[in-house]
Amino acid sequence: MLPDAVRARISNLLMSIAGEGAVVALCNPDREVEVCVGDVEPYLGVLDGFEGSALTGHAGRQVWVERLSTGFDLVVAADRASIGNVLGMCNAVHSELQSLLGPEGPDDPAVAAAMKARASGAA
Repeated sequence: MLPDAVRARISNLLMSIAGEGAVVALCNPDREVEVCVGDVEPYLGVLDGFEGSALTGHAGRQVWVERLSTGFDLVVAADRASIGNVLGMCNAVHSELQSLLGPEGPDDPAVAAAMKARASGAA
């Protein structure tokens, strides 16, 4: 769904979060993993019936889930001891993620085109 150039930029942001001791994923509005760092599969169950943002315990770790304005979900799982640093890094990269994906849809025309093409193909 995301163009490779945008995926690479997002991957760098997620790696900075993972560097604080977390596994991280960005899931598209269809709840498919677009970009991940580490094994996030055990933590994706928190997306079932999810709306908004929340910190919860799941599969033995603290899991932060944030719904970004375009319907993408940021899923971050970390041990209790490192969750504070991880959330700090999430906050630090939040605005850059939002600008890549756009508050009202992607600012990047390539992302917008890819999302539109995917939506048309799914219909």
